[in-house]
Amino acid sequence: PSLKVLNLARTKISGDIPPSLFDCPLQILRLGSSLLQLPFPDGINNLNNTVEYLELSDFSGTDTIPDSIQALSKLKTLDLSINSLTGTIPAFLGDLMELETLMLDNNALTGPIPEFESPNFRALEIHNNHLTGTIPRSVASKAVYILANHNDLGPDLDRNLFLNNTRLESLVISQNKFVGRVPQFALNSSLTVLDL
Repeated sequence: PSLKVLNLARTKISGDIPPSLFDCPLQILRLGSSLLQLPFPDGINNLNNTVEYLELSDFSGTDTIPDSIQALSKLKTLDLSINSLTGTIPAFLGDLMELETLMLDNNALTGPIPEFESPNFRALEIHNNHLTGTIPRSVASKAVYILANHNDLGPDLDRNLFLNNTRLESLVISQNKFVGRVPQFALNSSLTVLDL
Protein backbone atom coordinates (compact mmCIF):
# COMPACT_ATOMS: atom_id res chain seq x y z
CA PRO A 1 0.00 0.00 0.00
CA SER A 2 1.15 3.52 -0.78
CA LEU A 3 -1.60 5.76 0.71
CA LYS A 4 0.01 8.72 2.49
CA VAL A 5 -2.90 11.12 3.05
CA LEU A 6 -6.28 10.06 4.41
CA ASN A 7 -8.80 12.83 5.01
CA LEU A 8 -12.17 11.67 6.29
CA ALA A 9 -12.81 14.76 8.41
CA ARG A 10 -16.26 16.30 8.45
CA THR A 11 -17.83 13.54 6.39
CA LYS A 12 -21.06 11.63 6.87
CA ILE A 13 -19.27 8.30 6.40
CA SER A 14 -19.71 6.10 9.47
CA GLY A 15 -18.64 2.76 10.88
CA ASP A 16 -15.30 1.20 11.71
CA ILE A 17 -12.11 2.17 9.94
CA PRO A 18 -10.71 -0.90 8.17
CA PRO A 19 -7.58 -2.02 10.08
CA SER A 20 -5.73 -2.52 6.77
CA LEU A 21 -5.68 1.29 6.30
CA PHE A 22 -3.20 1.46 9.17
CA ASP A 23 -0.78 -0.70 7.20
CA CYS A 24 -0.37 2.19 4.76
CA PRO A 25 2.52 4.67 5.18
CA LEU A 26 0.11 7.43 6.24
CA GLN A 27 1.69 10.81 6.89
CA ILE A 28 -1.55 12.76 7.31
CA LEU A 29 -4.62 11.31 9.03
CA ARG A 30 -7.66 13.57 9.47
CA LEU A 31 -10.77 12.13 11.10
CA GLY A 32 -12.12 15.19 12.90
CA SER A 33 -15.86 15.74 13.18
CA SER A 34 -16.62 12.42 11.51
CA LEU A 35 -18.89 9.55 12.50
CA LEU A 36 -16.12 6.96 12.18
CA GLN A 37 -14.88 4.68 14.93
CA LEU A 38 -11.15 4.53 15.53
CA PRO A 39 -9.77 1.63 17.57
CA PHE A 40 -7.47 2.95 20.31
CA PRO A 41 -4.68 2.06 20.65
CA ASP A 42 -4.34 -0.64 18.01
CA GLY A 43 -4.64 1.46 14.86
CA ILE A 44 -2.52 4.34 16.13
CA ASN A 45 0.38 2.08 17.09
CA ASN A 46 0.81 1.01 13.46
CA LEU A 47 1.36 4.62 12.40
CA ASN A 48 4.39 5.23 14.61
CA ASN A 49 6.99 5.45 11.85
CA THR A 50 5.07 7.59 9.39
CA VAL A 51 2.32 9.89 10.69
CA GLU A 52 3.22 13.58 10.92
CA TYR A 53 -0.27 15.13 11.15
CA LEU A 54 -3.03 13.59 13.25
CA GLU A 55 -6.39 15.30 13.57
CA LEU A 56 -9.00 13.76 15.84
CA SER A 57 -10.89 16.92 16.78
CA ASP A 58 -14.56 16.61 17.73
CA PHE A 59 -14.14 12.85 17.64
CA SER A 60 -15.77 10.30 19.92
CA GLY A 61 -12.98 7.75 20.13
CA THR A 62 -11.68 8.43 23.63
CA ASP A 63 -12.19 10.53 26.77
CA THR A 64 -8.52 10.79 27.74
CA ILE A 65 -5.37 11.41 25.72
CA PRO A 66 -4.37 7.92 24.52
CA ASP A 67 -1.00 6.56 25.68
CA SER A 68 -0.50 5.12 22.18
CA ILE A 69 0.26 8.63 20.88
CA GLN A 70 3.66 8.52 22.57
CA ALA A 71 4.80 6.01 19.92
CA LEU A 72 4.26 8.54 17.11
CA SER A 73 7.88 9.64 16.88
CA LYS A 74 7.45 11.65 13.63
CA LEU A 75 4.38 13.56 14.79
CA LYS A 76 4.50 17.30 14.01
CA THR A 77 0.86 18.31 14.49
CA LEU A 78 -1.63 16.81 16.93
CA ASP A 79 -5.21 18.07 17.10
CA LEU A 80 -7.38 16.61 19.86
CA SER A 81 -9.55 19.67 20.32
CA ILE A 82 -13.29 19.65 21.12
CA ASN A 83 -13.33 16.15 22.60
CA SER A 84 -14.42 16.54 26.25
CA LEU A 85 -11.07 15.04 27.21
CA THR A 86 -10.47 14.76 30.95
CA GLY A 87 -7.37 14.19 33.07
CA THR A 88 -4.01 15.89 32.68
CA ILE A 89 -1.83 16.61 29.67
CA PRO A 90 0.56 13.64 29.75
CA ALA A 91 4.27 14.39 30.00
CA PHE A 92 4.98 12.10 27.04
CA LEU A 93 3.54 14.73 24.68
CA GLY A 94 6.41 16.96 25.72
CA ASP A 95 8.87 14.24 24.76
CA LEU A 96 7.75 14.07 21.10
CA MET A 97 10.86 15.59 19.56
CA GLU A 98 9.29 16.49 16.18
CA LEU A 99 6.15 18.11 17.61
CA GLU A 100 5.50 21.63 16.32
CA THR A 101 1.79 22.23 16.96
CA LEU A 102 -0.45 20.94 19.74
CA MET A 103 -4.19 21.66 19.82
CA LEU A 104 -6.01 20.54 22.96
CA ASP A 105 -8.49 23.39 23.21
CA ASN A 106 -12.14 23.04 24.24
CA ASN A 107 -11.76 20.02 26.50
CA ALA A 108 -11.93 19.50 30.29
CA LEU A 109 -8.21 18.97 30.94
CA THR A 110 -6.79 19.77 34.38
CA GLY A 111 -3.39 20.11 36.03
CA PRO A 112 -0.20 21.78 34.83
CA ILE A 113 1.15 22.24 31.31
CA PRO A 114 4.18 19.97 30.80
CA GLU A 115 7.51 21.06 29.38
CA PHE A 116 7.92 20.58 25.61
CA GLU A 117 11.39 19.52 24.50
CA SER A 118 10.96 19.65 20.71
CA PRO A 119 13.29 22.34 19.34
CA ASN A 120 10.73 23.19 16.63
CA PHE A 121 7.74 23.59 18.96
CA ARG A 122 5.80 26.64 17.75
CA ALA A 123 2.09 26.57 18.60
CA LEU A 124 0.14 25.66 21.73
CA GLU A 125 -3.65 25.90 21.70
CA ILE A 126 -5.05 24.92 25.10
CA HIS A 127 -7.82 27.48 25.61
CA ASN A 128 -11.10 26.53 27.27
CA ASN A 129 -9.85 23.89 29.72
CA HIS A 130 -9.21 23.88 33.49
CA LEU A 131 -5.40 23.93 33.44
CA THR A 132 -3.43 25.32 36.37
CA GLY A 133 0.07 26.68 37.02
CA THR A 134 1.81 28.77 34.39
CA ILE A 135 3.29 28.56 30.89
CA PRO A 136 6.43 26.36 31.05
CA ARG A 137 9.76 27.98 30.17
CA SER A 138 10.35 25.48 27.34
CA VAL A 139 7.18 26.79 25.66
CA ALA A 140 7.72 30.44 26.57
CA SER A 141 11.20 30.43 25.06
CA LYS A 142 10.32 29.20 21.55
CA ALA A 143 6.58 29.27 20.77
CA VAL A 144 5.20 31.56 18.08
CA TYR A 145 1.53 31.24 19.10
CA ILE A 146 0.14 30.50 22.56
CA LEU A 147 -3.62 30.43 23.08
CA ALA A 148 -4.23 29.59 26.74
CA ASN A 149 -7.20 31.78 27.66
CA HIS A 150 -10.15 30.53 29.72
CA ASN A 151 -8.23 28.26 32.10
CA ASP A 152 -7.25 28.42 35.78
CA LEU A 153 -3.64 29.45 35.16
CA GLY A 154 -1.94 31.71 37.70
CA PRO A 155 -1.76 33.58 39.94
CA ASP A 156 1.96 34.18 39.31
CA LEU A 157 3.26 35.29 35.93
CA ASP A 158 6.99 35.88 35.61
CA ARG A 159 7.31 39.38 34.10
CA ASN A 160 10.35 38.24 32.09
CA LEU A 161 9.01 34.83 31.03
CA PHE A 162 8.77 35.54 27.29
CA LEU A 163 11.33 38.32 27.12
CA ASN A 164 13.99 36.38 25.18
CA ASN A 165 11.57 34.80 22.72
CA THR A 166 12.13 36.70 19.48
CA ARG A 167 9.62 34.53 17.57
CA LEU A 168 6.54 35.05 19.76
CA GLU A 169 3.78 36.72 17.74
CA SER A 170 0.56 35.95 19.61
CA LEU A 171 0.06 35.44 23.34
CA VAL A 172 -3.52 35.05 24.57
CA ILE A 173 -3.77 34.24 28.29
CA SER A 174 -6.83 36.24 29.37
CA GLN A 175 -9.62 34.82 31.54
CA ASN A 176 -7.18 33.11 33.91
CA LYS A 177 -6.11 33.92 37.47
CA PHE A 178 -2.96 35.94 36.78
CA VAL A 179 -2.39 38.98 39.00
CA GLY A 180 0.26 41.70 39.18
CA ARG A 181 1.70 44.36 36.92
CA VAL A 182 1.93 44.52 33.14
CA PRO A 183 4.81 42.16 32.31
CA GLN A 184 8.08 43.31 30.80
CA PHE A 185 7.61 40.97 27.82
CA ALA A 186 4.76 43.22 26.61
CA LEU A 187 7.58 45.17 24.92
CA ASN A 188 8.74 42.11 23.01
CA SER A 189 9.41 43.36 19.47
CA SER A 190 7.92 40.31 17.74
CA LEU A 191 4.53 40.43 19.53
CA THR A 192 1.58 41.45 17.38
CA VAL A 193 -1.20 40.14 19.68
CA LEU A 194 -1.09 40.33 23.48
CA ASP A 195 -4.27 39.50 25.38
CA LEU A 196 -3.82 39.42 29.15
